[in-house]
Amino acid sequence: MKVLKYDSETLGDRNLMYAYLSGPMRGLPELNFPAFAAVQDALEWWEFGVTNPANLGSPDDSIADCVERDVKAIRNLDPASSCVVLLHGWEHSIGSRAEVALAVWLEIPLLPVPGATDPRSVFPASEAEHSVAAARVFSGGATRDTADGKPDFSGFLSPIVLRRFGAYMLKHQIGPGGTRRDADNWKAGMPQKVYLASLLRHVIDVWGGVGGDDLDGPLDEESLEDALCAVLFNASGLLRERLLDRDVEEA
Repeated sequence: MKVLKYDSETLGDRNLMYAYLSGPMRGLPELNFPAFAAVQDALEWWEFGVTNPANLGSPDDSIADCVERDVKAIRNLDPASSCVVLLHGWEHSIGSRAEVALAVWLEIPLLPVPGATDPRSVFPASEAEHSVAAARVFSGGATRDTADGKPDFSGFLSPIVLRRFGAYMLKHQIGPGGTRRDADNWKAGMPQKVYLASLLRHVIDVWGGVGGDDLDGPLDEESLEDALCAVLFNASGLLRERLLDRDVEEA
């Protein structure tokens, strides 16, 4: 769903030349025609070609006639140069909601007038985009859904940080007595207070090491990196225990 902003930049874009007006009519004074006329005048000032359904047909037309006429008008819009303009109260009109759904299906941009309800709050992406045509198509012909709303771990994480953390964890796999612990030994669980106490100790180490306010003097680079890795480990462990909603006891 592409929603445009009603401002001078959008209205002055000469790639956008045509507009279809969508809003409530039935049950409103004068069928809300004055509101349609005002928006049409404003858009024509910006040199838009405007299709105003208030000017189509006659008040005696049946609902079926109106549906056929308005659907045809929207289907004739070119998504590259057209938009459907949403008037105030469009979300309370079953006809206007249907027009918006059709526009989304046809990938025609939507342009709410100032103060009108944003269609994204009425048609969430899970309903409008994913059920319509929001899919990526690749040159080989394969398709898949979009990455919208999904974590981008390649952007969130850093390989050099993970490598350094892995080296830290490997070094600390050796337990008391020289025995090697399994890599996932920590997942068996530790008391949350143990994680928290260690986390705070290493935060203090980092603080003193980076800030140069440690009586023992600044940490060398390897020790500072180890302290940062320890912060990461304890924060991860504590977060995991919280997510699993558990707090194991010391043996």
